[in-house]
Amino acid sequence: INYSPLSNAREIRLVILEPGSDDDPISCRLLHAELGKLRYAALSYEWGEVSNEDPDILIDGKEVQIRQNLRIALWHLRSKDDERCLWIDAMCIDQWNVLERNHQVELMGRIYSTSKSTI
Repeated sequence: INYSPLSNAREIRLVILEPGSDDDPISCRLLHAELGKLRYAALSYEWGEVSNEDPDILIDGKEVQIRQNLRIALWHLRSKDDERCLWIDAMCIDQWNVLERNHQVELMGRIYSTSKSTI
């Protein structure tokens, strides 16, 4: 994933899960938002290292490999008609940027508490 830097200490990334039918590829985009400004659901799930057997989805028009269990969750959460705004740690945090990752981990309590729901 090509991450653009977060601009301030209260900014997070959110996943916009685009609508689609069961047969459509899963497609989403990332956006930046100040914590608490947009309504989103936080997805809590078990994640680990991606393997070569894990599927691809489209993020900002580019193929990105994700864990199978995350793909299944996104498939079930996707609407046929409407976008869905989600916070998903593995997608919203640049895991390779140690400073960002550490700061976002510090914010996780507030990220979950300001979400409209936790899935």
